Amino acid sequence: MTLENDWQIEQTWGSNQPVLKGVTEIAKPEYGIETGCGSFSTPILRENVKNLLTVEHDMSWLKKIKQKYPPTPFHQYIVHSIPGAFNGMSPEQMAPSTLKELNTFYEAIIELQQPINLLLVDTFRCARVPAALNLSPKAEIVVIHDVRPSSREYYQYHK
Repeated sequence: MTLENDWQIEQTWGSNQPVLKGVTEIAKPEYGIETGCGSFSTPILRENVKNLLTVEHDMSWLKKIKQKYPPTPFHQYIVHSIPGAFNGMSPEQMAPSTLKELNTFYEAIIELQQPINLLLVDTFRCARVPAALNLSPKAEIVVIHDVRPSSREYYQYHK
């Protein structure tokens, strides 16, 4: 498989497609969590993960995705609003109480869910590190989008 020939990718959108497709075809995950639904990731995960939970922080975006990919008994959605947050918001722009609540939210998901075979972290900028730190200890495979060198500081993956 070559990225240039086998995948239709515009700019960096959907650049996680080859990794997601490869990982899911090889690992055949029984249970997965997707933080941040997407036009590229959600269909791949729905097709290749037996049971999928998608966590989304943007209600309007979730409505668009659910029109294309409605919930099923094997794919459920959770919407969780982050007060005052928007997709490009940095973690420093969040109130400490909001960050604490976000960590509590992700910790609660871990307590309620079975072992996670696959975790995809591709959510709001301000929520990526909390999602990864809180959910990854229970995950067998973790895929984090946008970890190229030019994005590491922007998403604060160094933390």
